Amino acid sequence: MKETFLDMITARSRDRVARVKTVEYARALRRRADASRQRLAPHRFAAALAENGRTNVIAEIKRASPSKGVINAGMNAPAQACRYARGGA
Repeated sequence: MKETFLDMITARSRDRVARVKTVEYARALRRRADASRQRLAPHRFAAALAENGRTNVIAEIKRASPSKGVINAGMNAPAQACRYARGGA
């Protein structure tokens, strides 16, 4: 029976998944992630939340919620983010 295009894609995907599941792949991925972190500036998130002398808040812009449904479908998220920033976020 002749191999179809779908058979070739499936075989390649199986090979790729088998490689990804190896311990060496996970180690290489960890090394790449660590090297990337070394090149980046440190995150200020934890430091910002730990600052004393002010209220520290995590703000989220949501138009809808899985449990409540639509909250504000017409909200302009970029404009709302600017309002948060002007307010000190």
